[in-house]
Amino acid sequence: MILLKFNKTDNFCFISHIDTLRHFQRIFRRAGIDVRFSNGFNPHMLIYFSSPLPLGLTSFAEYVTVCTDMKAKDFLPLYNKNCPDGLKGIAAVDVEENPNLQFRVVAAKYDFFTPLEKKERYIANYVKKGESVTEDVTEKVFEVGEHTAILASGAVNLRPERFATACCGATITEIVKTKQYILNGDKLADVDEFYHLNENALS
Repeated sequence: MILLKFNKTDNFCFISHIDTLRHFQRIFRRAGIDVRFSNGFNPHMLIYFSSPLPLGLTSFAEYVTVCTDMKAKDFLPLYNKNCPDGLKGIAAVDVEENPNLQFRVVAAKYDFFTPLEKKERYIANYVKKGESVTEDVTEKVFEVGEHTAILASGAVNLRPERFATACCGATITEIVKTKQYILNGDKLADVDEFYHLNENALS
């Protein structure tokens, strides 16, 4: 089993999560990568993504777990040879079991191309299902820097554009995800460091 870190850039930031899944299935078939399938009436490739990326956002920290007997050192160059530029692999590591990042990731770091304002409380105003919503999102904000913020992700998600309205009073269109975090005890742990992906990155 392999944990792959990949970019989602260029026009691929505008395709849905389900279409991203379809692209990966095609990449694996084109590359001849032997991915295990589920049992049952409608078998499918056993591949597991981290939480879906909102449409329009670029990311340099997306993850997918692939159930295959291939080793990471052989998998990564073969994957990159057969994938489009917008889904390039950054690093891969062998794992004994599915890290289940869709459920374990609790926060993500974003770069904003507009200065951010630190506040005691962050009140987001947005439209949901045609209705105006006002929400206190302070507890979903872990850290704010001049141009970066670590925000809640996963089950308790704070969309970065909603944070932007609470922080700057305006939607910021240029936002890039750069890291994802899981809880290690009571502290945030960078997924790359926790699974030693930095040691298995392309140079």
